[in-house]
Amino acid sequence: MKALKLRFSTLGKAVGIPVLLLLLAIGTLAGHGRAEGTSGAEEPQADVTSDIFPPVITIISPAKGEVVATGKPLIEAAFEDAGSGIDESTLHLTVDRADVTSEATVSPGLAGSLVTSGRITYRPVVPLARGSHEVYFGVRDRAGNLAEVRWTFEVEPFFEGLQVGGRNTLKVEWYPISKSTDTLDLTVQARVAASDVRLRLQGRGTNYPGGTPLYSYNDYNAYLDKYSIEVRHGASSVAAGYASIPITSEIFQVSREVRGVVASTAVRVPAGQHDISAFWGEIASSSGLGLSVYDVAGATERWKAKSGLVLGATYISIGGSDGYNMLGASGQARVGGRANLSVEAVHGASKDGEEAGSGVSAHFDMAFASSSLGLDLAMIQAGYPLPGTPASLSPQRGGVLRCGVRSMGKVPAKGVLTLNAALTRDNLDGTAPYTLNRANLAAAYYYPLAAGWSVRASYQGELKQSDDEPRRTVDSASGTASLGVSGQASAGASRLSLHGTYSVGSSEDRVSGRASRLSGFSGSCSAPVGSWSLSGGLEMSRKEALDDGTRTDSAVAKVTASGQIVPKVLQGTLALFRTASDSFKEPSGAPVQRKTEAGLETTLRLAIGKSSTVAVVFKNSWWTQEDATFKEGQNRTLNLEWVLAF
Repeated sequence: MKALKLRFSTLGKAVGIPVLLLLLAIGTLAGHGRAEGTSGAEEPQADVTSDIFPPVITIISPAKGEVVATGKPLIEAAFEDAGSGIDESTLHLTVDRADVTSEATVSPGLAGSLVTSGRITYRPVVPLARGSHEVYFGVRDRAGNLAEVRWTFEVEPFFEGLQVGGRNTLKVEWYPISKSTDTLDLTVQARVAASDVRLRLQGRGTNYPGGTPLYSYNDYNAYLDKYSIEVRHGASSVAAGYASIPITSEIFQVSREVRGVVASTAVRVPAGQHDISAFWGEIASSSGLGLSVYDVAGATERWKAKSGLVLGATYISIGGSDGYNMLGASGQARVGGRANLSVEAVHGASKDGEEAGSGVSAHFDMAFASSSLGLDLAMIQAGYPLPGTPASLSPQRGGVLRCGVRSMGKVPAKGVLTLNAALTRDNLDGTAPYTLNRANLAAAYYYPLAAGWSVRASYQGELKQSDDEPRRTVDSASGTASLGVSGQASAGASRLSLHGTYSVGSSEDRVSGRASRLSGFSGSCSAPVGSWSLSGGLEMSRKEALDDGTRTDSAVAKVTASGQIVPKVLQGTLALFRTASDSFKEPSGAPVQRKTEAGLETTLRLAIGKSSTVAVVFKNSWWTQEDATFKEGQNRTLNLEWVLAF
């Protein structure tokens, strides 16, 4: 009827209104006549000649830009056409450019025999990955008019994946002490509400007493040694339990692990990034007096500019009300394109105001065509707080100053020589009865030979002197030198990898009267044997105490075979080992103590799927110890290591 009206309208313009009215009347009567003649048996025909409007598509779910909490969202769209009707064969639905039309469900709306509307729905069988996804839906009407729509949505599953990993070690001893200990290190990771959650537990169970157990049953005690839970969302994180703090200081050294709470975030701006953290709990000091635990609270800020400039600031309150306040600043920058300068300054003061002191360090590195040069400086004052002070820079003897130089160069073109020397002097304020000077030297040289062989040589030495004006005496001297060779050699169809090192050293402490001399050799080789690998190693050493005439000879031998038992499924390793140590007392030369241990270690590693593994490590050894008495025993260790991801 629509097409009919258009034709009559055109004709009417030509012949006038009276003729048009007459033709309309005739057409109407003719139509009634056909309807009566067919008695309703003829189906309505689609009017495709005058339909110029495409169907209308309405997005139902997910909405444009919507964030959904599941990887299997219901993707749905509605379509409608008021003209010629929908051509069902043209329905086309894609998700991330993959055609899923055949997997979708279509619910058509009928008008007579024509499809004039409907809905298409699709739910992914395989969960969509986290992130942005694109949907395309297109459809034509019977007149060929195309309607299409594209939109994107985000997938942020509330719970996404779970990974469980751990290592379990069971060690059983029968002699001389009956003891069994089972140690568990368990890590559970998951993604919840767009956040990464990580739980770690480290504990042990044993029938041997020690410490305060978390749980006891008969003679068996369970201990929870360490625990932590961390939640990370975007650039921010919060960790509770045993967590790491971002303190990297040369002047103020404490354990990076705090038992408490650590919160961190990163703030990005056009010029760079701010890394900010705050922490509270208990921390262990690594001062020269040994390990101590202190209450601690503080904050750090680190600015990293796109230009390469790095600036940092740290504030720490350590030790409670009778402790110390520490304030530090650091910076790092490029100088002239080839040089790098880093500086750190820390000021510490006791909260009662009785102690105060500062420490500074600086490093300057310059790169040349085939070499480099570095200068180091570190100093702390006598009043600098002892907790957190490096043992090599203890302020107890009136402050310390250390200067150093580092260099690397090619000598000749293929060889590489590195040198590291430092001079340390204490008693800066003159309050100590004498001044201690210490000189350290470390040198290493590497030179590649022909056919894949290379030579390595190194030396480390230290000299300590007491300067009690006007007299200077040598307190101690020590040094160790080593020479190593490595390379490959042909043995039939196989190539052997060989490594060998020989070292000698001596030390003398004139204050205590102790003097010693040592020498040693270590060598190893490995070669493929079919789909397996065979390797062996030998270590031998001798240490002589020149002051009391004792000598100790030791030897360690090990042979290992490893390979695929079932390719890509099961891997195995078998190692045989033996260790021996004999101590002699001169001048008799007879062993006064002898220790031996021999055994085997077997590993079976099973791959489960693409990301899960289970490994069983069994070690069994027999040992003896001879001195005034004779003792022997057997050690068995069973390790279960597993990582499960699902």
